[in-house]
Amino acid sequence: MVFLGFRKSGSRSDNDLADPIRCQLQAHSLTEQGQIPQYTALSYVWGDQNFDLPIECDDRSLLVNSGRFQALSYLRNLLRRLRKFG
Repeated sequence: MVFLGFRKSGSRSDNDLADPIRCQLQAHSLTEQGQIPQYTALSYVWGDQNFDLPIECDDRSLLVNSGRFQALSYLRNLLRRLRKFG
C-alpha cells in the first residue's frame, strides 16, 4: 500500500532564542475524509552534508545539517515576532 500524504512539522513555542529548536512531526493523509490542515511549505538548500547541529523532534534529539538548522531558526524567529505583534 502506498501512503498518499505528507508529514507536517509543527514548531513548539520558545520564549528564549537560546533554547533549542523544538518541533513535532505529524502525518496527514491526502485521501482521508475531512480537512487537510493549513501549513506553510519550507524550501531550503540541503547544502552541507554534515548532520551535526542538534534540534529536538518529538522529544528526541535529532542532528540536522546547517541548511535545515538555519531555515528552522529563521522560521522560529519569524513566528516569535508575529506572535509578539499579532
